[in-house]
Amino acid sequence: GQLGNDKIPNYQFYSTVSSVGSPTLNGVAFASVAQNRMANSTIKWEVTTQTDIGIDLGFMNNKLLITADYYDKKTTDILVRVPLVSSYGVGEAPFRNAGTVRNKGFEFGAAYRGGNKKKLGYEISANIAHVKNKLETLGVTGAKEIFTSDYKNTQVGRIAEGEPIGHFYVLNALGIFQTQQEIDNYKDKNGNMIQPLAVPGDLKFEDVNGDGVISANDRVNAGSSFPTFTYSLNGSVNYGRFDFNMMWTGSQGNKIFNGLDLGGILMQGAGYNNKTEILNRWTPSHTNTDIPRVSMKDLNRNNTYSTLYIEDGSYLRLKYLTFGYSFGENIIGKNISKLRVFATFQNLLTFTKYSGFDPEIGADVDYSSNIYGVDRGAYPQARTYILGVNFNF
Repeated sequence: GQLGNDKIPNYQFYSTVSSVGSPTLNGVAFASVAQNRMANSTIKWEVTTQTDIGIDLGFMNNKLLITADYYDKKTTDILVRVPLVSSYGVGEAPFRNAGTVRNKGFEFGAAYRGGNKKKLGYEISANIAHVKNKLETLGVTGAKEIFTSDYKNTQVGRIAEGEPIGHFYVLNALGIFQTQQEIDNYKDKNGNMIQPLAVPGDLKFEDVNGDGVISANDRVNAGSSFPTFTYSLNGSVNYGRFDFNMMWTGSQGNKIFNGLDLGGILMQGAGYNNKTEILNRWTPSHTNTDIPRVSMKDLNRNNTYSTLYIEDGSYLRLKYLTFGYSFGENIIGKNISKLRVFATFQNLLTFTKYSGFDPEIGADVDYSSNIYGVDRGAYPQARTYILGVNFNF
């Protein structure tokens, strides 16, 4: 099947102007405007073509249910803003139909219902999903990549042909220089020091292209913000008038750019609090750490976006846990058909290696739809305790 998508702001086929101040000529002020968005009168809907093969099975009078699904989804003429060169003098790039993206994946689910009809009933279900995406072509002449996911005026992500969307593109931090001899011995093929401004306690960066200089050209694909797979587990039990429900959710294989560490462990100056992890920084007497030394004069640029800030975002979370009890007719009478009291706990437990507030980062809708898995310090999902009463007349 095929579906169209036009979900971009309205009137993108018009160019717009905005006020740029009030210049004066011979002492007289004039209102002035300038173009701030270029028009694109040729844009059209993007199109998604999807092939889906699925099967649903029921066994033992539908006590055991199994569902499996495989899909291959190809999106063409994608509506995206392709950056303009600054010489255009326009701040907002127009939308274009550019690029082809393919998503392939599978979903598998199973559920089992058991117990006896008189007193005990239970159901257990689980599902797992995997998706692999790739930008097949950018659709722009002479361009093979777009740098995106802006954070503090620097791009931490990249969209490139032949690679997954949403991957981080940063320098590869190899560890911390422990001695001056290590710095002196880190040389290029011509015998020149690669990081001559470094001192013990500074980060060591990989010279990927071998030119002897650490620069933006040495950035690497440091992992994707999209998980390898997501999963969930649900369970419910009814015993007499008691009921119990729980839901576990999780993801595996996704990465997170911990932006809080950028300002919290490297003494970035006024305007930033420091994290307690800064107490574990490198010092001549404390070298067993992965946090570089503290310096207000960072000649080595330890704060350059690197794998130092990339963390494993995998997690397992107890999303919901509910206990309930329904009263019988001998207590509630005939005027009320149902009276149930319950206690619900949300986000009660989370198991993760991520050091930030919450591993469920998602997209940063306040900045750009292209930003995924960048932790700017978003407020974490609260652990919630709910007591309630349900009744029907």
